[in-house]
Amino acid sequence: MNLVDEETVIVVDTSILNHIIYKNMSIGSKVLDLLIKYKKNIWIPFTVYEEFLKVNADKFVDDK
Repeated sequence: MNLVDEETVIVVDTSILNHIIYKNMSIGSKVLDLLIKYKKNIWIPFTVYEEFLKVNADKFVDDK
């Protein structure tokens, strides 16, 4: 049984985007690999995109 198929929609939120870019590289790369594998199933809401653009990358990394 596949947990993800052609009908599955993966809705990405800001925390997933942050994991990909700012978290431990092994975690981020695993998440990114899954998203690449199922890229046709991904939907990123515009509000998530706007939130992500507001993140101050330098401050975010320093806080971690």
